Formats: sequence, structure tokens, C-alpha cells
Amino acid sequence: MAVKPKRNYLNREQRRQQLLETAATIVDAQSWSGLTMISLAEQAQVSRQLIYQHFNSIDELLLQTIDHMFGTLYEDSQQDFSSQPDHLEVAITAQHRHYHEDLSEGRVRALWTILFTPYEQGVPIAKAARMMRRLSADVPAASIDKLVGYDLDKAQRRNIGFMVDMLFWGSYSLVTDGDLNKDEALALLLWMLKRFKAGKRIGPPPGA
Repeated sequence: MAVKPKRNYLNREQRRQQLLETAATIVDAQSWSGLTMISLAEQAQVSRQLIYQHFNSIDELLLQTIDHMFGTLYEDSQQDFSSQPDHLEVAITAQHRHYHEDLSEGRVRALWTILFTPYEQGVPIAKAARMMRRLSADVPAASIDKLVGYDLDKAQRRNIGFMVDMLFWGSYSLVTDGDLNKDEALALLLWMLKRFKAGKRIGPPPGA
């Protein structure tokens, strides 16, 4: 009589991480609209009851999936800028690599959707979108004073930081469309950075 192999059981945290990775796979393939409690249960081949044991609502599932997919990217990016406040070229180069090398095409689309879709208030993903826009703005904020040559308040740094982060999206789009290769896009970004720094002579930004 054949002996059945023992089933591998996961502890609670291992199961949660497995579910989040499955959720990320769904988002990679179908974007955020494809991620539901039902689709996750079906893809992970578990019961819906088990899904609810780990995520109380679709809102929590979305937020946790975003953190799982992009948390390491933003931690690395934040470290790049905070550790190189006097060498922005190094930070910009590292951030450029994150966008072009560390994200799959599906995850780039997913992040773009989160950042730029105008969700209605009350829609679960709207909360996630606000959180991601805030994180996106905070990444380069540590270097803004050095960039513009003035001590700015937190709100001003965040606003300019978000605009700086948009440069990376422009770069990514140009590479994706075939207008530039990655090296050409980085060279243009670094040139723009030098022009920004040279602009310190024009005086403080509006409202400073």
C-alpha cells in the first residue's frame, strides 16, 4: 500500500505571505480590478473563509498587497535619497535603476494605476492611492532643500518631491515607447538635475 506524502503545513505568517504573493500575481496579470476576495481564494486554491481569516476586508487586502509589492522598492528608494543628500546624482541613478530594473511591467502598470487613477471617495482602493501618492512624494523629499538651495517646510518639500518623482515616470514612458534607451534616459535626467541645481540663482520658490 502506497504511503501518502505528508502535507506541508504553513504557519499563519507563512500563509499570509503566500496569499499576498498570490495577490501580487493576480495584480501583475489583471491589474487591481482583478483582485477580489473570491479571485484570491480561487487562485490560491483555498476557501474564502481562510482569506477572511487573514484579511478582514477588500480594503485591508488591497493595502497589504500594495505594501507587499512595493514596500521594498520604496524603502530602498528612501534610503537612496536620505543617504545621499549631497550627491543627488548618485541617488537619481539608483532610483532610475529601481524603476527600470526592479519592477516587472505588470507591477509598473499596477503602480501607475494606483498613483494616477482619480478614484471616488469611499472606493476601497482610493485610500491606497492616497497612501501611495504620499509615499511617492516623500521618497525624494529629503534631498529637495539641496536641490533648490533653500530650507523649505515639509509641505513644500513633499510637493516638489512628487514632481521630481514624476520625472522617473516620464523617463520610464520614453524608454517603454522606444524613444530613448535606459542609458540615454538616465543621461537626460542627470542633465536636467544639473540645470535644476544651477537654477538656485533665480531665488526662492513661490510661497517660500
